[in-house]
Formats: sequence, structure tokens, C-alpha cells
Amino acid sequence: MNTNMQTITDAFAHWLYVSGASPETIRHRTQTMKRLQSAGIDPLECSPIELISWLASFPQASTRHSYRAALRTFYRWAVEFGQVEDDPTVKIPRVKVPRGTPHPISDAGLSLLLATAPRKDLPMIQLMAFCGLRANEAAHVQPEDFAQRGGNWWLTITAPKGGGEQTVPVPSWLAGIRVHFPIGITAGRAIHRVSQAIKAVEPTASPHSLRHWYATTALRQSGNVRVVQELLRHKSLSSTQIYTQVAESDVAAVAEGLPHVA
Repeated sequence: MNTNMQTITDAFAHWLYVSGASPETIRHRTQTMKRLQSAGIDPLECSPIELISWLASFPQASTRHSYRAALRTFYRWAVEFGQVEDDPTVKIPRVKVPRGTPHPISDAGLSLLLATAPRKDLPMIQLMAFCGLRANEAAHVQPEDFAQRGGNWWLTITAPKGGGEQTVPVPSWLAGIRVHFPIGITAGRAIHRVSQAIKAVEPTASPHSLRHWYATTALRQSGNVRVVQELLRHKSLSSTQIYTQVAESDVAAVAEGLPHVA
């Protein structure tokens, strides 16, 4: 990345930070600009056709959708601050992303994971499975983030996806986990370790499968998708639906319980 573009990217990152974007959002959006330039495209001189061609090089619709969002944010900022005259992203079509399906770790897989994972990885795994934290959120937890209010334990997430601060309830039996934080290694290393532990017991699962398990289990227990939405800290109910898997037995039970009207 040339010096001028590096300066501009840094200014963009500072603007994102001041606006309240999370560290993960800032990292993703600045890395998108760096990746664009590494492909031989000058972000300050490129045309809509060049951007569309670059996006077309990614086979996954979710990847194209994510990069398009980052580009649109950058160019809106760049126009406002006089870095470019026109926004080339206005001509980029919306990316339709197929509705995702939940992929929770199985109950048996989670039990085996808790029994076999290295002890140093268990605190993160437990927060992800029983509090619904994302891997990056769990990796940055500090002991002072835990607090007791009204007889219940709560965890403040200081750098959540989407920015700001968010809180989640912590089961009382899990509150003692706070003594194991901070984790003592980098977030990237910690997430890699957790991912390895998960794949050792269930190869198709990932760290995010723990959050899917949390959502699916919470829905089964509460029967209230709005409660699950609050637990997951989703702004959109449609996002929550992607995370929650409805068991065939539950669907069948509802059908079986309908009154038979002759």
C-alpha cells in the first residue's frame, strides 16, 4: 500500500473508531481496502466496472456482500472528506445472499468438547456456549466485565460486533469463571486453539457453532424467539432465525397437538 493510501486508510479507521465501530468492524473495513489495492486496483482512481470485476472474483455471495458493504462505507466517507469526487459503489448492484441455515454443535459434541478440551481453553468455550459470545468477544473478556445486579450475574461486552457496549446474563453456576480471565494469549491464538478443540470432536463444527447451539437451546427452553433475539443481541429478528434450529420433534408435537375438528 502506497504512503498516500496508507494515510487515507488510517484516517478512515480513525473516523470509524470515533463513530463507534467495533475493532472487528474497523479491521474488516480497512483490510478490505488493503486487499483491493493488493489486487492492483487504486481505490482513489478505480471505476465501478473495476470494483464489480473484483467482487465477482469471490465465489461466496456472503463474501461479496460483506466486501460491498465495506466499500460503500469507505466511498461515502471518501466523498464527504474530498478524497474522491464520485462514489463508484452507487452502480454496484446489491448482493443477494441465500438465507443461512443454523449449524449448532450437537449436544453430544458439546459434552465431549467440555470433557476433552485443554483446561486453558475451557473458559472461552463456556462463555461461547452458555452466554452466546462470539469468539472474538470471548477472547477479550476481563474479570471486571462481570458484575452482579439484582441477584443475577451479568457480563459487559466492551467491544461487541456493531460497537458500543452490550450485556448478557451469566448463569450463576458459571460466574466463578471470571477468575480465569484475561486469557493470557492473543485473541487470534486463542480462537485458533478453540477451533482446533472443536474440530477434534466434531469436524463440521466451528467456534460459531457454539453460539448457534446457545440460540437453538435457548429457543427450545423459552419458546420465545424475541427472548433469544435479546440474548444474541441481534437488531434484526431475521438474523436470530438463522441461528435457531427447530427440531423436527418440536414441529411434529405442535402438529399433533392441534385440535381435531370433525
